Amino acid sequence: MNAARLGSCALLVITAFALGRIDRVGALATPQDEKAPSPQEIQKRDLQQRSRGPEHATLAKRVGDWDLVYTFPMYQGMQMRAEAKSRLILGGNFVETTILGSMMGQAIEALNLRGYDTLAEEHISISMDSMYTLATEMRGKAGEDGVVTMGGIMKDSMSPGGRPFRAEEQTISDDEYKVTVYDLSDQPDREFVAVILHFKRKVAEGEKN
Repeated sequence: MNAARLGSCALLVITAFALGRIDRVGALATPQDEKAPSPQEIQKRDLQQRSRGPEHATLAKRVGDWDLVYTFPMYQGMQMRAEAKSRLILGGNFVETTILGSMMGQAIEALNLRGYDTLAEEHISISMDSMYTLATEMRGKAGEDGVVTMGGIMKDSMSPGGRPFRAEEQTISDDEYKVTVYDLSDQPDREFVAVILHFKRKVAEGEKN
């Protein structure tokens, strides 16, 4: 099936959902031990996944300009300073953060997309940069202390088949937050802090003390 035909079929399915015209769901792909959802349940889930929640309002507070410090504990606490700019995209569903910095004379650009899946009730983080062709995705939930813990699979030169990693995101205030990334060592049952990202909102010249 060519791209045009595939796109046309996808549009027809989306339109059918929107008009409530799907009355047979037996052909939908569902786990063998899970009953196919009714059209009403599909419509309910669809509405839930389209609706933004309080998590999106919290993420929206990150819009603006930031000073960013990367700290690498494994390298005697070596640091890299960068600047970040965050903005809302896709109608407010995601926060896009672009990062510009340099390390050992090499300019580095990074991009992060941060969101929240209201159906899965999971935080989402997708990151990529100018150094590598890979992209990493993490998903997770917030704990009672407000810290968001997300995990994903890293596929790089050390582990082409993939290895788990995780990050803890701590909001200190509307003007400051930290992301601590944990990676695995050569011992699967142990992990170490790979990098800490510390964001502080830029202060306008006229507002500085």
